Amino acid sequence: SPSMSDAVLTVQWEAGGITVAMVGEGGEERGRATATPATVAGVCGQVVQAFGAALSQVQVSAVPGLVAVDAAGSPVAVLVGDDPDTTPDAGWLTGRLPGKAEDWQTAVGAAPDASWTLAKLSWLHRSDAAAWSAMAAALTPQAWLVAALTGDAVTDAADASRTGAWADGTYRWDLLAIVDGGLDWAGMVPAVAAPDAPLGTWRGAPILAGGRG
Repeated sequence: SPSMSDAVLTVQWEAGGITVAMVGEGGEERGRATATPATVAGVCGQVVQAFGAALSQVQVSAVPGLVAVDAAGSPVAVLVGDDPDTTPDAGWLTGRLPGKAEDWQTAVGAAPDASWTLAKLSWLHRSDAAAWSAMAAALTPQAWLVAALTGDAVTDAADASRTGAWADGTYRWDLLAIVDGGLDWAGMVPAVAAPDAPLGTWRGAPILAGGRG
């Protein structure tokens, strides 16, 4: 017979916000709540306490974007969805390589897109000097969800590819340097888990990348 330990906690960050839900083995939803980036860890705890016992796994998924965090680990800027409009930044990035879109296609498999973390970084760099100078890490929304639960910013390769600065299993530091050549990007971007490896553990359950947001 199914036990409560077959429950899965899903954490989904969509353009409209973050939803935390407890889902039973048969796919039935046992409970849900909404969260902000700052409250997501606490809300996850509340949902588990209210609607389930032990967890089999945690599934995280998120739209592409940027969560810039300061040295204390708190968000100083959260850019997801279409507000602000980073289409001009995607265009600016396109023009930074000699062969423009063709060179980007060769480098990372796609031309710059407004959803890219790289486009959001460009917008933040030109629009919010205070947030930029306070930024100690540049995370994808999915990496932020993992960091909120575990303390370590980790994501999967599919999510990393949506930064616009990831290809062939590694970050492209030269592309990140287009936005700001003075930063040590290697210490600022999420770690990327090996294929099929969990992104971390929370309350003994593995954290896995769920369906793409």
